[in-house]
Amino acid sequence: MSGPFFRDLRPLAGGGLIWLLLAVSVALTGLAHAWRGLDFSKGVLIGSAVISLNVVWTRSVVRKALYEHRSGGLLTWAYVVKLGLTALVLYAAIFHLRADPIGILAGFTALLLTSVAAMAAGARPPR
Repeated sequence: MSGPFFRDLRPLAGGGLIWLLLAVSVALTGLAHAWRGLDFSKGVLIGSAVISLNVVWTRSVVRKALYEHRSGGLLTWAYVVKLGLTALVLYAAIFHLRADPIGILAGFTALLLTSVAAMAAGARPPR
């Protein structure tokens, strides 16, 4: 992968993006706790954790598929397994841990906020 877009994202490509996602998740959880209390912040934390693990897993599976020149079956099974595990985790969080579902959805915005922060940090879209 080359080009100006990927060259600009190189500092965030390794662990930098994951650390940025973690920082945004912690900030969201703190704001949620101050705003709505413990149950809401628990939902935000779980939602942020689910979206973070999905990003890390998707990145590794897609990278493996691209470098090994395999695409069809590996990606399909990875997405099906990821969808099933995400559904089980969210079910357990809502019904067993009593996490706020709106808090979980708010936690999902950690990825959007991380993308905005990465672009604000200097990563430019392709021309």
